[in-house]
Amino acid sequence: MTRVKYFEQYDEISLEIKGHAGYAKKGEDIVCSAVSTLGQTLISYLNVDHDKFEYSLKEGYIWCYAKGVNVRTALNVIMTGFYLLSRDYPDYVCIDRGCAIQRKP
Repeated sequence: MTRVKYFEQYDEISLEIKGHAGYAKKGEDIVCSAVSTLGQTLISYLNVDHDKFEYSLKEGYIWCYAKGVNVRTALNVIMTGFYLLSRDYPDYVCIDRGCAIQRKP
């Protein structure tokens, strides 16, 4: 199962994605592919002109932290995609609103 944990406060956001969905075998898992695409899309967007931006990208793991204008809007758009995935694939994607900004993985 893939776990998506996010938090937003004022002009800061953090997002952490852990694990593989397990919907299909490696290389054919459409759920993992969708999760990865959403996470990397957010990272690509945030990497442009924000007050502060950090990220970590590893197999089965994505983490990012950002501070600046419109970061919450960007997170909310991406989270819409994650919520759609968790609705359609509830056994493979779990979403958790964290209790604090995570600044380092």
